[in-house]
Amino acid sequence: MRHAAFRTTPTDRNSSGRIGVFRRVRSDGRHVWMANWMDPDTNKNRRAEFSVHRYGEDGAREQAERKRVEMERILAQRFGSPGVTVQRIMGTRVDGWQVRWREPVSDGVVPASIFFGSKKHGGEASAKEAADALAAQVRNRLGFPAA
Repeated sequence: MRHAAFRTTPTDRNSSGRIGVFRRVRSDGRHVWMANWMDPDTNKNRRAEFSVHRYGEDGAREQAERKRVEMERILAQRFGSPGVTVQRIMGTRVDGWQVRWREPVSDGVVPASIFFGSKKHGGEASAKEAADALAAQVRNRLGFPAA
């Protein structure tokens, strides 16, 4: 089994290395760093933006990261940790099982997931078995009760 690695450096799909934090140029030309999260009361995306002009590049990014961590903590306190979930994923191009959990890091938590494709793992039953085995390992490591 492959081990999960958690990216902390930017990629072409993520400019900050942290989920929910990104850099953007607004339509009026202002450069900002933004923190994005889901408001569970309204089921809408919420965001806070921090101006590069006002805070500087590093300061704006730091503010956005702090805001995202703050909102993750507030939501975790309000709803608790969802633990580890195993979910069936089916679509026209994908078929398999996904394991999701929130990985603790020094300044909060980071969402994590691993997908087990039915083709790659020799069928639906094998993919489900691999997903359940990983979920059990993650639950044990994080101190969650067995499902």
